[in-house]
Amino acid sequence: MVFLKVDMSWNVLISPSELSPKGLLLRKAVIVSLLEDIANRKASKDHGYYIAVSELKAISEGKVRELTGDVLFPVTFTCITQKPTKGEILVGSVDKIL
Repeated sequence: MVFLKVDMSWNVLISPSELSPKGLLLRKAVIVSLLEDIANRKASKDHGYYIAVSELKAISEGKVRELTGDVLFPVTFTCITQKPTKGEILVGSVDKIL
């Protein structure tokens, strides 16, 4: 099993209700939203399975969407991924079925 370190860019959308004049709370909202997006997406064809965000590199200036008031923040980060190769067998166990 091979783990990869991948530099990624992602657009994080923050709703007006999460915006705060305090910079640290806004940063926290962006990070939490990024982690939720990664957890919900789970994998991609190019990168394989997303395991963890290991380093937050930059949160760029946000752009307001006029119709909704949401703010779109471009984020760059490093993510640890696992991409199985063709024919590789992954061993695991099922703990819970929902």
